[in-house]
Amino acid sequence: MPCAPTIYCVVDAAAAAELCGMTRLDRGRVRAAALRLRFPDLVDLARVVRDVDGYTQVDFDLLCSKLALDFWADPSEAARPVVDVLRELEAERRRYLAALTQLRERLLALTKSDVHQHLPLPIEHYQEQVRDRLFPDLMLRPLQTLAASSDP
Repeated sequence: MPCAPTIYCVVDAAAAAELCGMTRLDRGRVRAAALRLRFPDLVDLARVVRDVDGYTQVDFDLLCSKLALDFWADPSEAARPVVDVLRELEAERRRYLAALTQLRERLLALTKSDVHQHLPLPIEHYQEQVRDRLFPDLMLRPLQTLAASSDP
């Protein structure tokens, strides 16, 4: 299928993932690997990965920690140091999530107050900054005018 000069042709999911950075496909691969490592006997890995796709990374980590702690609810004396570290890790993740939630609420409150300010430069400046930082290797083709493309 031919592409317009200003549009990227994406031939498959892997190419789309490479173009966009961390995508659903990448996230699924990372989470599948994490689940396979932590829970090697998981029966329907693909379904579980789909089910947790909407989770934030912190929520996903908390879910995995909770499952591991459930499995080790009554650890042997030899396993106790590992389980203690897992408990500390889960507690730290919960504190992190609570802090993020609190900061989110504070930011939302600020957007509804008189403190809210607009950025001083034109929106195009910020759009370019976002594109350059998120996609530093992205090379956009120059725009071609209709007149130039219709020349023989």
